[in-house]
Amino acid sequence: MIHPRQSKWHLKLMSWYVNRIMKKHFHEVHFVGELKNPDKSNLVIGNHSSWWDGFWMLYINNRIFHKKFHVMMLEQELQKRMFFSRCGAYSINPGNISVRDSLKTTMELLKNHNNMVLFYPEGIIQSATHFPKKFQKGIELVLKQLPTSSQLLYAVSLTDYFSFKKPTLCIYFMEVESGKINSVQELENSYNEFYAQCLKEQNLLAV
Repeated sequence: MIHPRQSKWHLKLMSWYVNRIMKKHFHEVHFVGELKNPDKSNLVIGNHSSWWDGFWMLYINNRIFHKKFHVMMLEQELQKRMFFSRCGAYSINPGNISVRDSLKTTMELLKNHNNMVLFYPEGIIQSATHFPKKFQKGIELVLKQLPTSSQLLYAVSLTDYFSFKKPTLCIYFMEVESGKINSVQELENSYNEFYAQCLKEQNLLAV
């Protein structure tokens, strides 16, 4: 397992880079949601639809959540981009015994209310239009042992061009009451319900 070795300097550099590419490549960015419990750590469940996903979540974290950023990545991908470990990334290797260490690290991070952990339960990149979402089972252990000082937070990132040359990005987010989601199936059902609402709101933007 590759552990997070977060450095303020590396994270500051990454944040500068993300701000730069967001301004360059997007017409607008909208954040849709309300954060009612800012004093809790966040386990953020996101849709994995593109290369951009982690950058988008760092972007909203810097503007809305204001937490110490962490993200779980596939070990083979993180090995190619070790710089990310200095920005809060850590690895998981599905099918390997080290998965237990990765999940244990997740739960340890969530005990600190200053942290957020970004998790993509789909496990692979799929189109944002792929619906309903199917999640892998690894997240269930985390759900069952989620610290009381933390909360689930759903995030859905959707892009559309409309009549502009550059796309508009909308990041929808919603807090979920702690302790209500304890299994992968419950998480899938709840997240897909939120995802459907986001798609409905996104379609209204073009009207």
